[in-house]
Order: sequence, then structure tokens, then C-alpha cells
Amino acid sequence: MGRPSLKPTLIPHSRNFKDKFLYERRRMGHKGKLLQKTPNQLADEYGVTKKVARYWMKKAQDPNFHSYSWGGFRWSKYSPDEHTVITFLILLLYFIINETTLKEYTIMLTGFGFNVSRMYVSRVIKACGLTFKVPETVQRAKFTEENMRYYGDYIFWTSHIPWDKLFFLDEASYNTKDLHRRRVLGPIGKRVCSINPMPLRSTYNTTILTRYPMNEDEQPFYMSLRVSSNTAWDFLLFVMDAVESGFLPPYSFLVIDNAAVHLANETTPLLQVVLDAAHIRIICMPKYSPELSPAELVHGHSKGFIREHQGLFEQLADAIITGHGLITNEMMRNFYKHTLDYFNREYPE
Repeated sequence: MGRPSLKPTLIPHSRNFKDKFLYERRRMGHKGKLLQKTPNQLADEYGVTKKVARYWMKKAQDPNFHSYSWGGFRWSKYSPDEHTVITFLILLLYFIINETTLKEYTIMLTGFGFNVSRMYVSRVIKACGLTFKVPETVQRAKFTEENMRYYGDYIFWTSHIPWDKLFFLDEASYNTKDLHRRRVLGPIGKRVCSINPMPLRSTYNTTILTRYPMNEDEQPFYMSLRVSSNTAWDFLLFVMDAVESGFLPPYSFLVIDNAAVHLANETTPLLQVVLDAAHIRIICMPKYSPELSPAELVHGHSKGFIREHQGLFEQLADAIITGHGLITNEMMRNFYKHTLDYFNREYPE
């Protein structure tokens, strides 16, 4: 019958063990008494793992073993100088094109003689303060010199026009397949299905015309709902109806984006006749600049409502009408403030 084990509880990275070794190294260099023992004996004596004991034995024998005081260099496969080169190459590729994947980083580094794994690259990227994100897509044509110059002119013009004279027009498409919640709760590792009571192939198109309501009796927007797609003639008829109904009054400004249906060759002359008769001027927004239109916020609010309450409606048309019906005058004023308050000027009352 063997004697019972008196091995103490293991305490990895014991500070007492580390300090003892450092003291021995300073006092006796390579002749310290602790170095005369085996890693197993040191592990039992100080209550550490054999791996820790073996590491500090090498540390005491070679002061240059690893450049850090404890644990060595994290990526021990490469020296600190090599790791610096790898980090530089990753950052260089990041500044050239930030759409590179982990696989592409790995292939690039392999071409430079560094056979690294994706996990290694991921750790280096994280250490640089970077992470992979879902990007916000922007159009390159928006940032051309010509469009940026027009962007500044547009802001200058609209900042000198009373808000109640600015009417913004915009179209939007509503598809049942796109109007669902992005995330749902479900069991790990299993597929989750979302039941949508509305027909999956339902598609509607809306055109809205917004205005800044000066009092609570004014309607904040004018809307048209169609099953078919938006055409240039649909746009023309919508504007004519808005003028005839009095929603788009004389001596106002109609703000539109650069959609092809707005300034089509076959309808533009007739549109110009209608607007000239009502003394209404057209202002075109800069290209790819939806952030300047309160009508975009109306569509966004309506689509958000449908996503949150899709289970309450069996028909997409009912959901669209209900979502737009929740837009109040106060909300419309806030939409105008959000898109037109360039210089924090006083709001019209």
C-alpha cells in the first residue's frame, strides 16, 4: 500500500513561485538551488502545474527566454518583430480595401511567407481595434464633385424657403417578403420559421406628398396606393390630383428625387404646363440623398410598423394604410426638423 499523496492543490501562475525563481536568478544566476530539481519536484513543492514549473526553469536558465514577465509572447509561433510585420500587412490591406475577408487575409499573408490561421488573423484584427460589421452601402456617384457642389446649393436654397412651402414627393414599394422581423427567438442549432398571415407575393407601390402642417387641421401628407408599379404617367396623374385637390397650393415648391419617372421625356412637358399654371416650382434633390427627404422617414415609419405588427393583418394593403394613418402632425414636424434643420434655425410656428 503506497503512501498517500501530499501534493498540494494546483495554483496555476503562482506569484510566490514566480518571485522565488526571479530571486534565485538574481542571486545565483544559473546556479540557483531550485534549478537542481526536476519540474515534477518543483510542481509538487509550490503547488503549480508541471507546465508552469518547466516554463520558469527555462526562464531562470535563459533571461532572454520570452520578452514578457509572465506567460511569454502570446503568439509564440512568431517573434515580436514578425508579429509587427504581420500586423502592418493586415492594416495596410485594411486601408486599401476594408471588404477583405479572413480567408483573403490568410492567403495574402501566406504569399508573404507567413503561414497563419484564420484564428490568428482574427486575434490580430481584434488587437488593432477592428471588427467585422454590416456596412452602410453608399453610392460612389453621390460623392462626385458635381453632385457635392449641387448638394451645397440645394441646402442653401431650401434653408431660405419657409418649411410650409416645401412639399416632398417620394415613392416606395411594399413587398410582403421583405416586411418581416429581422430576428426571432428560437432553439440553438435549429431552423426557425416565421408565420406570416399575409400572401407572400403581395406587392404594393405608394406615392406620398408631405407638407409641414402649420395647424392641427391640416393633413400631413397626400398618398396614392397602387398594385401596379410606378410609371411616369402615374407620377403625373398624382401631381395633377394633388394640385386639383388643393393639397399642393400655388406658389409652393415641389421637391423630388432623380428617379427616371419624375422627369420622363413623354410627361415632362405636360407636367411643366400643370405646375406653371399653379405657379409651382420643381426642386430636384441631390443624387442618392434620401436623408434630405422627410417622405423617406414616413415610408420608414410605415414599414417599421408593418414589421412589428405583421400578425395583425391578413392583407398588406390594410397594413400600409394603417401604418400611414398613424403619422401625426407632430411626427411630420419632427420629420421636417430632422431633414431640414441644417443650421439649427428657429422652427416656423
